[in-house]
Amino acid sequence: MHTIVSVKFTKKRNQGTKAIEYGHKALEIREKIGSRLLASTLLILGQLYQSIGNYIQSKKYLLESLVAAQKRFDQRIQAEAYKLLFKNYIDTQNYKAMDNLMTELYENIEIGVSAEILGIYMEVSRYYLSNDIEKAEKILERGLEKLNTSY
Repeated sequence: MHTIVSVKFTKKRNQGTKAIEYGHKALEIREKIGSRLLASTLLILGQLYQSIGNYIQSKKYLLESLVAAQKRFDQRIQAEAYKLLFKNYIDTQNYKAMDNLMTELYENIEIGVSAEILGIYMEVSRYYLSNDIEKAEKILERGLEKLNTSY
């Protein structure tokens, strides 16, 4: 049984590595031509690194994706980058970075309010429910504030 699980994990990791290789090739091309798809390519690389447990590389590409998406005012990519960064910080228990990112998300006026953004507030507050109820409450209040100020 252990061998089967090990083989499946190795196969998945090899597929992830191959996907990352192709992602870097796409990134190189998109950087050269100044493609509008740069932010999404960086996002995909961040996702791929996260899927194989390389949180340092994942964070690097997700932050780059966020910056590129902000430059293009791409709210969808920004929301997805925030969501994946929160997952990264939760998985690595990087609470300080999570708090800083929560503040950044709250202060980011350009991103607006979407189902994805409200979902982030819900997900982060749900995480804090087991650790710090006051913080979970504050995060939910900020999410509701953001929703109320958008209309």
